[in-house]
Amino acid sequence: MEMTKSQEEIIERIDSEFSKDCNISLLVPNKLTPQIELQDLYTLDEVAKILGKSLVTIRQYVREGKLKGVKKWRNWMIPSNEIARFLYESQIGVKLEKGTPILVAIVCMDIYENDIKFDASHLLTHHDIFNLITTEEDDIREIITKTFFPKLPTHSLDWIEPVSNIPHFFRRAGYLPYQDETNEITPLSIVFDQVKLENLKNMPFIKGDIDRYLNQPPKEATENILTYFSQEMEQEKLTPNITLKLYKALLELAKENKELSKKINERKDANG
Repeated sequence: MEMTKSQEEIIERIDSEFSKDCNISLLVPNKLTPQIELQDLYTLDEVAKILGKSLVTIRQYVREGKLKGVKKWRNWMIPSNEIARFLYESQIGVKLEKGTPILVAIVCMDIYENDIKFDASHLLTHHDIFNLITTEEDDIREIITKTFFPKLPTHSLDWIEPVSNIPHFFRRAGYLPYQDETNEITPLSIVFDQVKLENLKNMPFIKGDIDRYLNQPPKEATENILTYFSQEMEQEKLTPNITLKLYKALLELAKENKELSKKINERKDANG
């Protein structure tokens, strides 16, 4: 979209004062790139709970194109921005072009600690901002707080960010129960392959004891991978959640290698 000089300056102010990543001024004139849009994904079952619809209805929305889905881990997933767009349209009664970046005003001291829930949040678009903030002298924090969080103190607003920038947005905003994956007790035999397996070569300590590792809870598995890959983690700046996903992919690769080796040995035995 084309912005006036005044609107560009307003967005630049929001970038510098309320956004950690400072990319709102790049996103607003354009649609979201796939790299940004696909950072935070939700299952159809989760989307049904967020939107208060049945799973059958959500599947129908995906088939009809009302919700943009992507195939990931062999399942349909919905990006957080797409869910936010649908929610915004339902609440405000306007139609937005798909790919329009949805912003969120947030009251929360540190939104980049993934396990911290928001004190309050409100979905909005750049159009809402331009309707409220019209001059360089306007107090953005005061105006946004009074408009969207009238029961809170005047300057409560902490952040304005694109929804897609915030990990676990709908859990932390209270639409879904928040669960830290590393504290789940589900065995790791349910594998989500989220890394390129071709880059994962020989991992003897996993391949040698695959059955035991597959039955470890994620918390124990995370502790193991922290032990085995501590140096690589420091170099790559990997977080525990990322290492858990890496660990799951390694387990899947080791399992596939074990099954392949078994088949090869069976063929050798059969051929004498």
